[in-house]
Amino acid sequence: MKHFLLLVLPFVLFAGFAHASGSTGIIKGTVIDKKTGEPMIGATVHIKNKSTDFTLATSTGLDGSYNFRNLPAGKYEVEAKYISYKDEEKDTEVNDGAVVAIKLSLESKGRDLSEVTVSGHLSGGSDLAAAHVVQRAGNECGIIKNNRGIARYYCCQRNAAHIGSFY
Repeated sequence: MKHFLLLVLPFVLFAGFAHASGSTGIIKGTVIDKKTGEPMIGATVHIKNKSTDFTLATSTGLDGSYNFRNLPAGKYEVEAKYISYKDEEKDTEVNDGAVVAIKLSLESKGRDLSEVTVSGHLSGGSDLAAAHVVQRAGNECGIIKNNRGIARYYCCQRNAAHIGSFY
């Protein structure tokens, strides 16, 4: 009986230690666009333990979900960030063995542009300018077509351009 106790006692102590050290919780959830309800792919989610200042960060997946595992019990601040969206922050408490689900909704802070205008002009020296660009280029070959439909091919090596025409 004494040998049996000596054999069993270490396993009982190890099991108790493993249970005590395994007292952790999970924070998980999703980040969505407040207006459309669409998932925010690649949003950054930070958590911070308020008493220890322990912080972790992750990015959301294709479905807007995030997951923090093995968190010690305590009060946490959960914050989501995304480019051109207002940050959202929520407070929560994690208990031993608990799973806390938090949905974060981000609101766009951008403004819609009414219109963008791009303009340019054609100069008579565009073929010449293109040839100068070609001459300054490295080892490169290509085709340049002017406004009259005449195509020119070029091939340059070590800043020496060879330009010819074909129809």
